Amino acid sequence: MSLVGTLGREEVAILNRRGQEYRLARPTVGAILAVEREYRKHNPGPLAKAAMHAKHVPVEHAAAYWAAAYRSEAIEADSCFMDDAPSIYKLPLTVLLLLHRHHRDEVNTIEQAADWLANIDLEEFQQASLILNPPKPHARPTEAPAPTGLTSSEP
Repeated sequence: MSLVGTLGREEVAILNRRGQEYRLARPTVGAILAVEREYRKHNPGPLAKAAMHAKHVPVEHAAAYWAAAYRSEAIEADSCFMDDAPSIYKLPLTVLLLLHRHHRDEVNTIEQAADWLANIDLEEFQQASLILNPPKPHARPTEAPAPTGLTSSEP
């Protein structure tokens, strides 16, 4: 396989049903931050949810409530929002990530991404996204060392 085939391309152009060209590009850190910010408008994180409901927590349970909220936030921070997003959001979020560099002024909300998807060939979009970010080859399994018959206490 070629290096381009392994690493993917920087940009791919596709046409919508009206013949307009859209340039999809590999996501940048800025794109990821912008898309997560948009996603959090629809699905707030554990601390934001805790803050919305804190007024209903009795004072004697507040310390435990906030400790649990911070634990949940820490657990969620260790994962990518795209991995945890409900499936209904994944395709529009992918659109936002890939269009961010060249079309963020035109398509920058989940609703706009859903509308944009209605006007393109989904198969062509899927192919373009695979060209930009091809699946990584699986790591080859390493062979376990041959047993020596020695235990860790023996020289």
